[in-house]
Amino acid sequence: MEIRGYKALFADRTDRNGVLYEEGKDYHTDAPVDKGGMLVCGHLSDVFRNFDPNDVTVAEVTASGDLLEFSNHDWQESYTDLFLASDLHVEKFLSREEIMDIMKSAYPSDVVKFFATYNPTEEEAFEILRSCNSKDHENRAKMAYLYFIKHINVYAVKDLEDKKRILEKVLDNGQDSNQRGKGK
Repeated sequence: MEIRGYKALFADRTDRNGVLYEEGKDYHTDAPVDKGGMLVCGHLSDVFRNFDPNDVTVAEVTASGDLLEFSNHDWQESYTDLFLASDLHVEKFLSREEIMDIMKSAYPSDVVKFFATYNPTEEEAFEILRSCNSKDHENRAKMAYLYFIKHINVYAVKDLEDKKRILEKVLDNGQDSNQRGKGK
């Protein structure tokens, strides 16, 4: 059985053990999978959880050999698909643009996790909100709120009028996500 997914690496393309990963190459571990398997995430939004978004490279990978799945509900009560694998093939490394394109078609719960763990620019965040494949207003509002809290309040936009303007822009883009060009 093979699993397609994503693997987070440091910006220099090494993992936490110092192994350098290269595009198109295969990797294997003889260790028991539950003790030394290579971690693969089924959803792109899950790869950023334990990495600094400014020091991460994402590989699109195929996992095979001995596989151990441990899917669960995470801290945001959303489903995760995580695997440990004995064998891994690096298909390619994703550019920032490719990451954003994948997130534009992601489920709302994945977008929420992505906003919580990655640093999209304001423009990238609005594009993701406009493109989100959900018509569920509650999830769009949750995504917009999370973006606002993390990227506006945390980064100290001090002027209250600026905060209001940015929040209105986020909410406008989130309310009509299937209509491009809406918003202020």
